[in-house]
Amino acid sequence: MARCLNTRPGGGHENPANAVVCPRCDFLVQGAHIGGYEVLSFIGAGSYGHVYKVREPAPLGRIMALKVLRFDQFNEKALGNFFDEARRIADLQHPNILPVYNFGKLEDERPYLVMEYAPQTIYDLFRRDDGSRRVAYAEELVPYMRQAADALSFVHQNGLIHQDVKPGNLLIGRSGQLLLSDFGTTFYLGMQTHASLGEATGTAAYMPPEQWQGNPRRDSDQYALAVSCYELLSGRTPFVYRRVEEMWNAHFNELPSSPQQW
Repeated sequence: MARCLNTRPGGGHENPANAVVCPRCDFLVQGAHIGGYEVLSFIGAGSYGHVYKVREPAPLGRIMALKVLRFDQFNEKALGNFFDEARRIADLQHPNILPVYNFGKLEDERPYLVMEYAPQTIYDLFRRDDGSRRVAYAEELVPYMRQAADALSFVHQNGLIHQDVKPGNLLIGRSGQLLLSDFGTTFYLGMQTHASLGEATGTAAYMPPEQWQGNPRRDSDQYALAVSCYELLSGRTPFVYRRVEEMWNAHFNELPSSPQQW
């Protein structure tokens, strides 16, 4: 028997030794093999997929990350987004963009992609000895923000807008370099949409007004990067609200306090 990698309360269901996906919760089973990659552990959730730590086949046996589309997101639109993400990242060869190495499908036709394993986010760089998070000092943060800005500049030069820049998508590679990740919500420059409040794409705490309206620009990513800097320097985002409507109003009408206040 083998356990699934569902880390939620009540998860970790027993499955047959040859199972790949747990039928009870949709998580992959520890020790399963997908395209030759051995599933080791659960890393976390992306915009529409689950991400796992895997080991590639011998002789190299390197540790990688495998992202698979969640079953509850398995529809035509999400499938198209997933394929688009793989193609976009494959075309974006840059030292500060998380690279994709392989692509395939599970037996149930859900796609997966294999990426470089980046064990940390930028949050993890700024911790006390006891492991608790601390705020960053400007001189610590600047080198990483330069790398993020370089990656975004390259993305924009290739006609794309990331749309979900935030600390959780700023990963740290095994060589210590910053890696921009999660291109699942990328927007093509020149597209025009008219999203309602409930349809805007991105993460509310980091989104500029034009993105709420469905018309992101290059500087929308710069705005989100600035919000990320604010959070890392102060320990909180400029606006902290629970309701989407309140967050929308804040980004349109409020001025943030100085990070030094916090």
